[in-house]
Amino acid sequence: MAVCEDCDQEMLQARTCTVDAVILQGHRYTRGRAFPGAPDGRCGDCGVTEDAYHHLGCDMEDCPRCGRQLISCGCTWADEETEDMMGVVGDTVVYPAALRGLRIPPDADEPWA
Repeated sequence: MAVCEDCDQEMLQARTCTVDAVILQGHRYTRGRAFPGAPDGRCGDCGVTEDAYHHLGCDMEDCPRCGRQLISCGCTWADEETEDMMGVVGDTVVYPAALRGLRIPPDADEPWA
């Protein structure tokens, strides 16, 4: 069993992750939807269904900022030691854990500054 730390659902059974946006380098981006991967219509890595949000960290998710693979594109990293990405559900931060629960208005950039 693998439980998503952000939506608290079993990854291979959940239809979608609830994280609907990410903040990358101070700007809010709506996450893209999953394409059908395996013959059963689920993502081959994180298990979500077609037209759903991948679980954060999925190998198959495209970066909403640059279009390349999110986990390796570089948009999430400010430098080698500081990750500059937040996962947001509606207006509430769920990732990283240190900022969990922080409310961010949907149209705001860098409200924590």
